[in-house]
Amino acid sequence: MTPVGVAECVLQMKDVEDELSPKALDNARKQIWGWSGALCFILVIAWPLLSLPAGVFSQVNLPKEFQQPTV
Repeated sequence: MTPVGVAECVLQMKDVEDELSPKALDNARKQIWGWSGALCFILVIAWPLLSLPAGVFSQVNLPKEFQQPTV
């Protein structure tokens, strides 16, 4: 294991400070809200609407040996 130099530690601290700056955090917040909003739209609205033409999901075309007997 090689010892980490002082210059490398300072550079790493500078990177962490840059990542925690208000501008970087605001950018991260905007990206998170954008991607989560898009995913929510796809899963909650678009996917169900696009699957409606498939018909009723509770009706399954099973072979007769797997169907429940009707009374």
